[in-house]
Formats: sequence, structure tokens, C-alpha cells
Amino acid sequence: GAGIVKFTLPAQIQTGDGLLTVLAEDGGLTESISKRIPIIVNKLQFSSYPEGGQMIEGVPGRIYFEAKNPLGKPADIAGKVVDDQQQTMARFESYKEGLGRFEFTPATGRTYHVEIDKPVGVTEHYSLPVAAPAGCNLRSYDDLDGELKALRVAVRCSEAKRVMVVGMLRENLLDSAMVDVKVGQPTIVYLEPKTPEKAALAEAQGVARVTVFDDKNNPLAERLVYRNRRNRLQVKVEAHKKAYTPREQVTLAVSTTSKSGAAVPAELAIAVVDDTVISYADDKNGHMLSRLYLEPEISGKVEEPNLFFDLTEQKSALATDLLMGTRGWRKFEWQPVFAPPPPVVADTGGLGMTGTGVGGGGFGGLRKGGGMGEGQGFG
Repeated sequence: GAGIVKFTLPAQIQTGDGLLTVLAEDGGLTESISKRIPIIVNKLQFSSYPEGGQMIEGVPGRIYFEAKNPLGKPADIAGKVVDDQQQTMARFESYKEGLGRFEFTPATGRTYHVEIDKPVGVTEHYSLPVAAPAGCNLRSYDDLDGELKALRVAVRCSEAKRVMVVGMLRENLLDSAMVDVKVGQPTIVYLEPKTPEKAALAEAQGVARVTVFDDKNNPLAERLVYRNRRNRLQVKVEAHKKAYTPREQVTLAVSTTSKSGAAVPAELAIAVVDDTVISYADDKNGHMLSRLYLEPEISGKVEEPNLFFDLTEQKSALATDLLMGTRGWRKFEWQPVFAPPPPVVADTGGLGMTGTGVGGGGFGGLRKGGGMGEGQGFG
């Protein structure tokens, strides 16, 4: 029942927003389906994100990027990095949903911009961030499904430095390590829970945040890594017959197992609907896994978030890493965590109550965006 629809686009398109409607006649009935389609025009939004936070002069690193059309929808592109002497330094191509990455080592005193080759006709140049003269960067290794016990990262610095590498997973301390970084050499760090109480974190699914600090607790580099993408509840549903008539009672046998096949208890919500309704559905909203594990951890809207959990899609694993390197890239304000402000005393009319106090403490008190946990205390 599959078919391919072909059509010619108008010669002049301003915004790149297309609505495709297909009518199909069958047995005297006409069915229709409509879907918005992205159309690449000669205007783009291009954003680049050095892995770890910044480019360092003379230090190899990776640049993640994201391209969108004027409507904010993903746009697949190809292009090159050009320096201020008009020399091509690197070439790149998006991988999925306008996301991609490329290797790059900035030279001392040089500036760089991006030129787009595909789609043709994009004349705008996009500047890369200016490389810092000194510092450290952070690289994750491509354990794309996050199934290895240890989260491996590499730290490179422009000068010999002693640093602390900290891994957090949903506000829980995964592991931390003090390491000495040599000039010109990557120092590989293995972050893995070392106590029985935290062993479950090694297999937990979700976004891990890895941060590099200097010996004075100043953050130097940070990035997000998605862990255990395949570690999820396996739900098998079997009906006692292949098809049902409207309003007929449905009997199902439901079994829930772990990734290894072991039976595990679970609470489920089940709905029975007409399969023709599902076949025409075009829902781009995130499902439960996306809403719990992905979307709360990153900024901005994610187009088709369920893609990153589709284990049958070959490109979804690397696409998840690209999403972590772009939308998840940000700098946290760590100072309030290490040196929290004093509690504020509230005027309670003689009841002797103090105001809000800083809760959590240390790494455990950090919340997304650099906030702190809060609690109410009594004087």
C-alpha cells in the first residue's frame, strides 16, 4: 500500500513552509492526509558549539553545529570552514535533522567563518566562536548507546594542569576524579559508580553532565552525554485474536521484562484504539521516555524528540550525541553551589521563623541552569 508522491516546487518560495495534501480514492470513498514539509530556501540559521564550551588555540577539538530554516525547522546542509586568509580549513555535512559535527584545531591569532555549499544560493557567512588563548576542552567517546559501565571522556589543556572531572546523572553524583593533564596529550578519565549504593546509576538511563574544574573549583569545560539509551522496560502485548469489531471486548496478555529478559513488575496504562486512526497520526510531541529523560535536561524545543529513542532507526544513536553537543551545550553557574549565599531571614511577625535556606549542598544541590535546591527552616 505504499506510494511515492512527486511534484514540482514553485520557482519563488519565501518562507520554506509547505503543506502537502494527498487524496486517495478507494471503493467510492475519498481519504485525505495532510503534512507540513520543510523546503530549503537560501536563508538559514546556523549555530556552532565547540565541544566542552570553547575552542582553544592549538588544541584539537570538535565543533558541533545545528542548521535550521527560517521557520526554525531542521535543515540539512554541507559547507566549509574558512579562515581570515580565505583558506579552507575543514569541510562538513549535517548527519540528521540539521545536526552534525567536525574535527577542528584553531590556530593562534586566526578567526574563522562558515560558508554553506548546499543548499546552493546561501550567501551569508556564519562566524565561529573566537578561540581562547588558553584553557581546556572535553571530549566524549562514541559509546553512542551508553552501554559501557564507565562513562569515558578525554581532557586536553593548553598547559599542564591538575583538574577534577565530575559526572552527574539526574542530580546524582555518578563519579569524580582528580587527574593531571599533560600538554599536548589527552587524559582519559573513566567515571563509574564505586559504591554498592550507587551501582544502579551505572545502568540508569538519562542525560549525564560532565564538568571539568581546576584546582580552585572553577569550571573549565562541560558537556552532556546520554547514557543507557537501550536500557528500558520491555513490554510485550499479545491479543487473544488478530482483529476485533467495534466495541468488542479485548483480552490482552501483557508481560514486562528488563533489557536482559528478566521479569520485572511494572504499572502500565493501556488504551485500545482503531488502527486506522494510528496510521494517519502525525504526532510530533514527545512520548513518556522523551518527557522524562530528555526534554527536561535541554533547552529549547526538540523537533520530533521520539526519533532519539527509536532503536530501529540507524541514525538515531549518533543523532542523540549530536543533540547533546548542540542543544545541551551551556555553561552553568557553579559559584553559588560552592559558596552559597547566607539564608535570608524573613519577618514573620514574631513567630521566630527563618526564610528560605540553601538545600542539597555540594554537587547534590545543583539544579538545571545553575540554581540551588531550597527548603524551609524554622528558627
